[in-house]
Amino acid sequence: MSKRYAVPLLALAMAACSSGADKTAASAEDLDHADQVAKEAAAQLQKNEAELKKTMREMLAALGKSCDRVKEFEQVSDTRLKITCSYDGDVLHYVVDKTTNTVEEQ
Repeated sequence: MSKRYAVPLLALAMAACSSGADKTAASAEDLDHADQVAKEAAAQLQKNEAELKKTMREMLAALGKSCDRVKEFEQVSDTRLKITCSYDGDVLHYVVDKTTNTVEEQ
């Protein structure tokens, strides 16, 4: 390498090293922000899930199905949703089929 390129390359390397330190500091701030956003998103998901379970319980009650509390739910296909409820200490399973607009107890 000729001497004429050595100085500009050295200056470029020094600039890259010093800007790397700034990027590391910014990355720590970005990680803190990302962590906060993730915590807020997790809290919102829990809130949404609770609201969804409440709506499912109300829907089942409107259809005359027994359900004190929705324990869990799972989409088993594009058109079918399995809902697990507790009712008077028993566990009940319902399958909602949106194609036929039916709710089956299993």
